[in-house]
Amino acid sequence: MTRMFSHALCHCTNLRRAARAATRIYDEYVRPSGLSIAQVALISVALDNPESPSGELGRLLGLDKSTLGRNLRPLLESEMISIGRGLTDRRIRTIRVTETGLKAFEKASALWERAEAEFVRLIGAERSAVANGVSIHVALNLSNHTLVRGSDVSDI
Repeated sequence: MTRMFSHALCHCTNLRRAARAATRIYDEYVRPSGLSIAQVALISVALDNPESPSGELGRLLGLDKSTLGRNLRPLLESEMISIGRGLTDRRIRTIRVTETGLKAFEKASALWERAEAEFVRLIGAERSAVANGVSIHVALNLSNHTLVRGSDVSDI
């Protein structure tokens, strides 16, 4: 039997490896704020989208409900966010950034700028711009993809 899969050529494997490497750098830089880079992104989206339903924040971050919940839990426990009800529709759960969360976010933002500079230093300005553009393109084009029944996959 011929082995067809090659981790070295797999787009998914390489994207995941690159994302983990970048995450390690950013997490190292923002750690003194008490936040991870994922938490910084979540707070940023919550600040940019006040009173948005929690599911909408998950969608904007590309997170499913379970992953969003895991990311929210430590922020709730450390009182960096609170969960409230929508102003116009009380059935909607909204995420609000607390004063504690805002202070941590402000500290993390300054540290994030250093992480960005380090990322650019390590891979170069041109490649970092290309990586960012490709990442955005991939996320936008694949975020709503679902496998169509009867596609080539069922023929395997």
